[in-house]
Amino acid sequence: MVKQKNLKKFFLINKTKKILFYLLLLSLTFSQQTFAEDDRRFIDVSKSPIEGITPQSFVPNGWAIEKKVEGDLNGDKQPDMVLELIENEAITSKKNEKSNPRYRAMLVLFKTQEDKFKLATTADHLLPCSICGGTYAVPDIAPQIKINRGIIIIETEFGGGSKETCRQVQRFRYDLELNKFVLIGADVNIASENTLESTNYLTGVKLIEQFKYDESSGKDVVISTRKETVTKEKKLMEQLDYEDSFCL
Repeated sequence: MVKQKNLKKFFLINKTKKILFYLLLLSLTFSQQTFAEDDRRFIDVSKSPIEGITPQSFVPNGWAIEKKVEGDLNGDKQPDMVLELIENEAITSKKNEKSNPRYRAMLVLFKTQEDKFKLATTADHLLPCSICGGTYAVPDIAPQIKINRGIIIIETEFGGGSKETCRQVQRFRYDLELNKFVLIGADVNIASENTLESTNYLTGVKLIEQFKYDESSGKDVVISTRKETVTKEKKLMEQLDYEDSFCL
């Protein structure tokens, strides 16, 4: 009986140690993630004017225009503009200069009747930094931005090699009631899983397609399709964070 009691005590002590060990790991992981998020550098919106004559007027010191796209976004037939900004230089450290990112931000400008620009919104968490899209097999791939029929389309590529690549396409439209840009749709294509998930936040429907490469035609063909219901919610552009991407 004494041996059995000692044996039970031994296993109980070891089980408790394991639980404490896993709790410690979880705590360290959470603290590292929190530090990483706090350590990111965001554009200082207070340094950008509300109105300006040129797009460059809205670019604060330390930042540069990486890309700009024109198109009517609010239905007034004026050429509005989307600016993709990037830090001029990464803030380096002596430990590992190559791992220091250049952060990005996106500004949406409305063209006024007075031939000026007005700041519509700032999205400082939306675009990934120069090394924040996973382990690339190629140098930094900047997000692709275009405007089609008043909708801002942002295509971002995450991952490493071709099999690990994950492409995300987000579509934003100006909401007249909220005076904000909201996410109306998103596509996620995971190369390694041969899947495409297309979510329509206006209808509340997600379409999931599974593909397979057909050697005879040399193309990917759909082998299965299913639908899921999602919440119809208005996600604001300025509230979205690339770290919450389905690809990461």
